[in-house]
Amino acid sequence: MSQFFTTMKRLFAVCFSVWLLSAWGNQPRMQADVRAGEPPRAEAAGQPGQKPLLTPAKDISPLFEDLRSPYADVRERAMFALAKAGKAVTKPARDGLGDKDPRYRAACIDLLALAGDVNSLPELVELAAGDKGPALIRLNALRAVDVLDPSREKVEGMLRGGRARAAGAVLRALRDLDPKDPANIAWKEDLLVYRNPRRPMSNLAITGVGQQDESLDDLLNKINGLLSQGETAKALSAAQAALNSAPDSLMPDNRNEHLCVNAALVYSRAVRPFILSNLKQYREMFDDQARRQLQSLRQRGGGPQLLREFLYRYRYTAYGATALRMLLEEKYERERYDEVIMEWNAFRDIHDKADTASLIITAISYCRLGRLEDARTMLIDIASRPDGAKVRAGGVEMKTSDFLMAEIRKALAADSRTAAANSAEEFPQRTTGVKLGGLDFGSVAWSRHAGVLYAGARVEYYTDAKGTEIKLMPWEMPSDPEKKRKFLKARNLTYQSGATPGIRYGGAPPVDPHPYRPVVCGNRVVINNGNSVYCLRLSDGKLLWKYDNGVNAVMQGSRQNLGIHRDTKFPHATVVPEKRAVYVIIEDSRSYRKKMATLTKYSKTRKRGKKHPERIPVNAVVCLDLDTGKVRWSTADGDDDSRRAWFRSGPRYAGDVVLLTVSTGFSIIQKKDFVDISMLALDADTGRVRWRLPLSAWSGWGKIILHDPEAEGGTVRQCPAVLPPTATTIGRSAVVLTNAGTLVCVDIDSGRRRWIAQYPEFTKILAIASHYRMQARNQGRFPKHEINLPPVVCRDRIYIMPFDSDYFMAYDTSGRMLWRVRAALLLVDERRGSAEIRRNSEQFCVDTQGTVYLVGKDVRAYSPDGVLLWRNTDVSAAGSAVLGEDYLAVPTTGKTPQSGAVVLLDLKTGRTAKRHELDLPKLLLPRFKALASQALSNDKDKAIDAFDELVRFGAPAVAALRKIAGARESETAKKHLDYLINRVERMDKGLSWRELHGNRHRWGANLALVKGRLLLTTREGVILAFKTATN
Repeated sequence: MSQFFTTMKRLFAVCFSVWLLSAWGNQPRMQADVRAGEPPRAEAAGQPGQKPLLTPAKDISPLFEDLRSPYADVRERAMFALAKAGKAVTKPARDGLGDKDPRYRAACIDLLALAGDVNSLPELVELAAGDKGPALIRLNALRAVDVLDPSREKVEGMLRGGRARAAGAVLRALRDLDPKDPANIAWKEDLLVYRNPRRPMSNLAITGVGQQDESLDDLLNKINGLLSQGETAKALSAAQAALNSAPDSLMPDNRNEHLCVNAALVYSRAVRPFILSNLKQYREMFDDQARRQLQSLRQRGGGPQLLREFLYRYRYTAYGATALRMLLEEKYERERYDEVIMEWNAFRDIHDKADTASLIITAISYCRLGRLEDARTMLIDIASRPDGAKVRAGGVEMKTSDFLMAEIRKALAADSRTAAANSAEEFPQRTTGVKLGGLDFGSVAWSRHAGVLYAGARVEYYTDAKGTEIKLMPWEMPSDPEKKRKFLKARNLTYQSGATPGIRYGGAPPVDPHPYRPVVCGNRVVINNGNSVYCLRLSDGKLLWKYDNGVNAVMQGSRQNLGIHRDTKFPHATVVPEKRAVYVIIEDSRSYRKKMATLTKYSKTRKRGKKHPERIPVNAVVCLDLDTGKVRWSTADGDDDSRRAWFRSGPRYAGDVVLLTVSTGFSIIQKKDFVDISMLALDADTGRVRWRLPLSAWSGWGKIILHDPEAEGGTVRQCPAVLPPTATTIGRSAVVLTNAGTLVCVDIDSGRRRWIAQYPEFTKILAIASHYRMQARNQGRFPKHEINLPPVVCRDRIYIMPFDSDYFMAYDTSGRMLWRVRAALLLVDERRGSAEIRRNSEQFCVDTQGTVYLVGKDVRAYSPDGVLLWRNTDVSAAGSAVLGEDYLAVPTTGKTPQSGAVVLLDLKTGRTAKRHELDLPKLLLPRFKALASQALSNDKDKAIDAFDELVRFGAPAVAALRKIAGARESETAKKHLDYLINRVERMDKGLSWRELHGNRHRWGANLALVKGRLLLTTREGVILAFKTATN
């Protein structure tokens, strides 16, 4: 009987195995088409040409290898495929928990959570309790434990085993794990996306990124057809014709559908295997053409653009290496080391044929940029070459490897590291060698108010004896009712209408809540507030010169002009030391005179059916002399391309041109419901337009139009417009964000686009938020416009954090995304019908080694590969942070919303090292004393300027002046001070501050480090210069 049961058991086991294998074989499986670079796709069993499935582990192992790819799109495709593999991923994922690559380990943790592998809990508990390594591993492991063991029973069971210490630490961490933390919510949402992919919303703007080009498939089909007929020569001619066809045009990349690159580059990658397999015949056919072309370029003195076009066409000929050397030499002689690296990476596929000179030029460029690891890699390659090439340096002949080793040692000794292509003066948040621990926050070297008085003026209307209407400002009348009655009776004025709020005093405020960013050049500090430009001395804050645009005088010279709308300001400034020039975006008084004359003419003729005139741009680019402040040129005097452009971004100097991102073609009255975003290149000396390149365009009254593929009927939604930021330069290329979800690289010399990368602009954040936009905007959480932060370039990487995306992203210089992390989260309250976009990160800094610091509601540090190093949730920034040699300084609110503080975070651990509360009344007291003396002096000009600055300070200045007056012994001095206090107080109380960005005195500041000083500029424009303790 026992033998019978044993036989039946074996028979059942065999039948079950056969059934299991049959069922597994009928399941759809994931298979990646590596040759075409397509994402993994599900294929049903039994299709023609399909190989039999062996084991799940063997099929998914290439996908696990894709998780190590440096490119984000490859890793994401692998994650989507592995998420559908179910339990098959558990074994390789558990094996990957001990891998050295932290990004690969984090992906394995996510896969175990997706697969619901409870058996991996012991390993995950050990990882979550570890105190070494990046924070990414600990946080992801802790979140995975939370998902796999929600009741905590299994973790509590480990308290009685060998993992008692780790289990206890994890239980304590789980109790502190906030389920409402945006980072935890984002992690769970990302896991759900892998299971249920959501089609992204499409921006209906014109961007230049289209569907996959069919010409590439036609070319490959043609080559395959000729090869099948034995016509190799004709196939090679077809491949070369494709390379010669359009070296300047763009087409979708065959590796990434969200990237448009040079068409010749796409063709080159596609035909490369075919050409290399027939290289001898290819060179016999086309080497002579390449030789004649290169000889012609040498005779004409061909520049970089022509050499680049030659390489696009003839890179596989015997003359490709020579052209590459000529291109690298041209960049190297001009000391454009970052461009040398960029060109090398673009044509590195001919690396095996590159001569030793090209390798040395590239390696030395790496040394000049402080990238010594890359230089050492090149050294190994050069040393392994058998050619025995030598160089002559300093009159001595030596081996190339010895010469390069000497360059590496020299770079180590000089510590010649650079953070990015832009100078530290333009982006002062980068490391500048100043130790923040030595700063004295108890006193200031100097202070000054350089902002604009943005407020709503309340005007009262009266008529005189002749019936003429007269407008009076509040500060022009006594505040006491009895004195006011006598004042009006003496002038025979009759009250006509009540107080009318809403007239802007100083114009519309900037969009940026922290708009003022001083720029330092030598011992000069330049700050633009949209109405005026100040040049101060860095050492003591003395005013060297001031440029006033005269708009306030034009607007307030005639009272009927006070109600005219003044456009939003964009107070950008760029200083160019070699040209001794300052380029600013500022209102132009001549444009306002034209606007007022046009509106006056319209008001007289509007009853006759006249159309309202088109909106007139009033912001202009003005070039000022750095030494005197005199105007050199203004775009208000330029041609139509510059006079009709709406300047929104800051100017970027690039050699002989000034680059700006502008919008044109918008008219709300004439229903020209179309906005075009372009890049404008102005001559740096004359302001003349060199070229204009359209970047994107959209329609919809200034709002971005979206198409939601998952909404009923593909509903079209509107979202707030995102204003394009300042461009960033990489050698002779410029990268800029548009308002349509694209990052564009432009050649500065020719004005042509090199590539267009489309980033994930609209996930469900703006899609859902647009449904609740009115509620959210009424709560002050959903602004009408946002300004994108400019890209930052560091070590061949481009970092962006666009405000129309919920991600911070890193790209390489060819336009491929390397990694991304969540920077924003949408919180929806369905019951109240409201939504809030919680942007955790509003600013970022990059140090010289490529470490990224995201600053906002919390502070996070990421490695150059996108691995989370640490996170500090105790600090919430109120402005722009700055990197020092030892700490990260973050401005934050003090004990009250009106007070401020500066927190110093350790760069390695992220822990709070020091916190400095700023006593603003004490710090500003010396400035108030100086202003009081100037306001009461006999110098009329100084007295007017001092009074104007006291009014801009407002209530804090009044309180300080009262203390100063109380300390004076002289009755005459007290009387004069009381008179000054009364004037300032009456002016301050006559203005309404509620119409602006919240409370007028709410704390917020931008930090900048320059030459041993920390410049703190508040959101109102108050500059505080702190000095080091040794100064």
